[in-house]
This record gives sequence, C-alpha cells and structure tokens, in this order.
Amino acid sequence: TSATNYDSDSVPNNNDGDQSEDDEASVSTIPQVADLELINTISQSSGNPGDTVLLTIVVQNNGPNNATNVGIENMVPDGFTITRVNNGGTQSGNIISWSASIILSGTSVTLTYEATINYPTFASNEYLNTVQVSAVDQFDLDSTPNNDDGDQSEDDEASTSFVLQEADLEIINTITPESGNPGDSLTLTVEIKNNGSDDATGIAIENIVPPGLTILNINNNGIQSGNIIRWDGISVPTGTSQFLTFDVIINAPTNTANEYVNTVQVVAVDQLDPDSAPNNDDGDQSEDDEDSAEIVLIPADLSLDKKLSASSNQSPNAGETVIFELTVTNEGPGVATNVSVEDTLPVGYDIGMVNNGGSISGNVISWYIENVPVGTQTLSYEVTLNAPTNAVDEYTNIAQITNSDQFDPDSQPNNDDGDQSEDDEVRHMVNPPTVDLEISKTVDKQESFIADTLVFTITVTNNSNYEATNIGIEDILPGGYILVSTSSDLGNYNQSTFTWEIPSIPIGTMATLEMTVTVIDVEDYTNIAELIYVDQIDLNLDNDRDEVTPAITQSTCLTVYNEFSPNNDGANDVFFIECIENYPNNILKVFNRWGVMVFSMANYDNSWDGTSTHGISLDRSKTLPVGTYFYMLETGDTSTPAKTGWLYISR
Repeated sequence: TSATNYDSDSVPNNNDGDQSEDDEASVSTIPQVADLELINTISQSSGNPGDTVLLTIVVQNNGPNNATNVGIENMVPDGFTITRVNNGGTQSGNIISWSASIILSGTSVTLTYEATINYPTFASNEYLNTVQVSAVDQFDLDSTPNNDDGDQSEDDEASTSFVLQEADLEIINTITPESGNPGDSLTLTVEIKNNGSDDATGIAIENIVPPGLTILNINNNGIQSGNIIRWDGISVPTGTSQFLTFDVIINAPTNTANEYVNTVQVVAVDQLDPDSAPNNDDGDQSEDDEDSAEIVLIPADLSLDKKLSASSNQSPNAGETVIFELTVTNEGPGVATNVSVEDTLPVGYDIGMVNNGGSISGNVISWYIENVPVGTQTLSYEVTLNAPTNAVDEYTNIAQITNSDQFDPDSQPNNDDGDQSEDDEVRHMVNPPTVDLEISKTVDKQESFIADTLVFTITVTNNSNYEATNIGIEDILPGGYILVSTSSDLGNYNQSTFTWEIPSIPIGTMATLEMTVTVIDVEDYTNIAELIYVDQIDLNLDNDRDEVTPAITQSTCLTVYNEFSPNNDGANDVFFIECIENYPNNILKVFNRWGVMVFSMANYDNSWDGTSTHGISLDRSKTLPVGTYFYMLETGDTSTPAKTGWLYISR
C-alpha cells in the first residue's frame, strides 16, 4: 500500500516478497497437475522393405489429477507408408493426430496404426518414428506439450526406430574351362555369396547368355526365356554361398562385340544390400552383386596365298594348261577346324582337274578341311586359258577362307568386299602375252561402176614383241558385191564363216588377204574388216578394225528391173531392161539358185515372161516357179561391161 500518514509498524510500498509487515499480504492458487508419459513401440524392430508393422503409442497419466483435452501427434517418417489408423486417429500427410477428452489419473490410453516399410532412399532418420503430447489442460511438472525438438528428452515425447536387415550379396561368375573352340561344351557357375549380417531371402538372379553361347541345360530350377536364365526364391544364410550352374556349347564366332561375355546380376532380394542396388547393371558390372565372365577362344590365325606352280608357264598363252596352288597357313596358336576355302574363277579359264578333295560348282572351286594344324597346307587345281575377249579381269581369280571355327585375330571369314585387304583372302592375275595387231583395208579402185571387178586388200600387222597366234579377221561382204576369189600369203578365208583364219603372225611381220569381187546394183558398198579373236590380249583396240567404201557410179541406161510378175494382168509381165535396144548384140542368160540355166536369148528384147527354155519348169507350159534367179547380161559392146545380178519372179 501507499499512504501519507505515518504507520508505526509498517513502511508503505516496501514489499520484498515475504509479506512480513501487516500492510502487505499474499494468497496462493495451486494448479491441477497431470504428469503425462508416452511410450512408443513397433511390432518388429527390424525387417525388410515390404514388411507390414504395427506401431503402438501408450499415453500414461501418472497424476495426481486427471488429464483433459489431451492431443497426441505422431510424425510418420518417409520410410513408412501408412496403411491404417486406429482409435479414431486422423491422418494429414505424414502426421497422425489423436485426441482424448480425459485420461484418468493412474490410467493409460493405447493408440495404434499400421504401416508398410518402404525401400530405403538412405535419407537421414527415414525409419525413425516420433510422437509427442501436443496439448493438455493440466500442468505437467516435467514436460511441456508440443515442444519436441528432436531429442525426445521429455517423457511426453518418444520415438522408435525400424532397422532394415542387411544382406551384402556378392556374385562371382566363372566358366569351366576358361577357353575353348566352337563346338566345345562349357559349364558356367554363378556363386551367390552373403557377406551381410542377416540371412538373405527372396533372392532372384538373372543371367544374360551372349550370342556366342547356346544353352544346353539349366540346373537349380532355373527358367529360360530367350537368352535369359532366371532363378527365383533363393535364400542364402549369412556367411554362406549358394551355387547355380548351367551348361552351354560354344558357337562359331561372328566377331561381334562381347559375343562371348556372360553377365549375371541380382535383380531382387528382400534385404538391404549396403553397397549394391538390385537390377541396375548398366554394363560395367561395377557393383559386387553383378559380375561377368568371358570365354576366350583359342585363336587360329589363318592366311591364304596363291600362285602358279613352279612347273607351270608363268606367262601362259591361250590354250595352255597351268596349275594354281593355294597355300593355307595357320599361325596358331590353336588348331583351325572346319575350314572352308573358295576359289572363284573368271571367264578366262576352263577348270580342269581339282586336287585335295575340292569340288566344283559353276565357276567356284571349294575345299573343306576338317583340321588345319599350325603350319601350312597346299591345295591345287588345273586350268586351261581361254582365248582373250578383253573383258575386265578375265584372268584375275579370287580366293578366300569362307569358314573356320576359331577366332582369327586379323581376319573375318567370308567377307571379301573386293579389295582382298585381309590375309585370309587373295587374288592372282595371270599375265598372258600381249600383242598389238593393226588392221588395214584398201581397194584397188576408189571409183567404180556396176559389174566392175574390184580387189580389196586386207593387211594384218603384228606391231608387238610377241608372236600372235590363232588370229581371226572377220570380213562379211556387203550386198553390193559378189565374191569372185580370194588369195592370202598366210591362212585362208572361210566363206562359210566370212573369216580370214591365220595360224600365226611373227613379230613385226604382216599378213595379206586379197578379195576379188564383182560390183552389183545394190547400194551397200562399205566393206569392213575386223579382228574377232586372237590367243593373246590385244592391248590396242583402236586399230583392230578398218573399212573402205569405193564410190560406185550408176549408169544412166541399161537399168535392170529385177522383179516382175508374169501373171498376164497387163502390168510388169516381163523381165525389163531399160535401153536394151541399144545393145543389139546382147546375150541374156538366167540361172536358178542351183546354177542351172533356165533361159537364154541372143539380142534380148524385153519379151521374156518367165517361161523356161532350159531345165525344169512347173508344168508343161514351162512356167518357172516363184523365186530368186541369177542373170548374166553380155552387152556385146566393148565400152559397156557385162551386168550380173539377181531377179525375182512373183505371180
């Protein structure tokens, strides 16, 4: 209190807290006390992802008063997924809340919820569950509601942890034996080793078999799907190993990447693996729950060489027989098996005898060799050189190794792309002699006339350093000439094939052919001579052909109309020769195609109607049949030459 008058036993306004004077006083109110304690438990303290657990919260009121309007709040960690909340709790995100209107002194309330254990993300405290009293009406002597700072240091807050079981799985993949050849059988073993502190359960193993291996049989209940083998439901106690095996056969190599690398990994396990994640093999097998093993082929380094045998002419001529030798060399280190060799011959050769068990199909010779030890093997065959056609590569033949069971470190069988760049493929070109034959053609008269006689001269000159043999020069007379005779200093002209056939022309010499012809009234006078064959290769094709065309003048009169139709229709009924009346001393003779004279007349006067005066006729009237005939007209005039040619009778 405060006062202006003197107080004998008190001093105003001097209360020091003990209310010791009679002008000061105090009164005390005692609050209700409810000492709440939380107990947080989990149905199992350790386990695996996917397990379902029951979390229990016991709220104990240690009094002395009843607790009213109690709030409980549970922070569920990320390692749990809430599946069911009991006792009237409500969920908001990862928080579960309960409320109790009263908890009697000396009693407790039990709250529960269920959750599933998630796969770990390895975040901090992802399996630590915390709970606290978030509200209460009464005073708690040793706790304050809703003040959990993470250490659960007061008895109205609590936590419980779930510990994942650990199974540190290690995969060891081995192949027995470690090396082999195509066709060999191998056993692959997958060891599952548990280095962890807990037993491993629910293990699934996946093995990818490479294309270089073919599965024969699978053990330990493995299931095959394509090139994948899978084992499921495997348990490996801590500190022990489980073994899985399967058998394979080695396929022939295709030289593709990793074709003999077998890979295996753990794709599932119930427990946490502290240093690996299941089913995450990215190809490097960098974790210990994945592994690979590679079969090493025993290589056989094959190479191929080709040449003419020592006994063969190294520069053979057309028609000669030579022997080709193929040498297959195996530089090892392994024996080559099931080796195939193919030799493809060009058009310049005819295949003769094939040795060493080779077979022929068209222009391809093939050999199959079961075993090629380290060293060499020789294959051979005979060929005869054909006359050259000047086709590209007509004497170049190509051989290659088309198959081998073993890996070849520097070659791939049957892949020749034309350049023979690998040592298991080879080409060989025979170099036959070459010549340069020059064809020249001339005529003795550059200008002539119908029925005149001309002489064509063909010369063939050998401009090379090799004797030319078996030469053929084609000269087909055009329709404007009739061959009278031929003469040559070498060879002969074959009238049935129109070919001048010359056995040989020595180096630097010339062969000559003269063709005597009669000019007839057919406007086709270009005469061509051309080289069509020779035993050697003619390197210069530009001078292998020549032609000549004399100028033939047509007379203004004495024209023979060489087709008529004696059918009494008043048109073209007789064989007509223009201006024949100017040659009263003429003689006309007509022959059939067999050279038999069928008509002749002196001082012909354009009166012949196709009847025969000699030989055979169609009937008694001596009518000649339809067809082609040959005429000869002597003019009886020394200044006008005779005329010859053909005529045609139609009816």
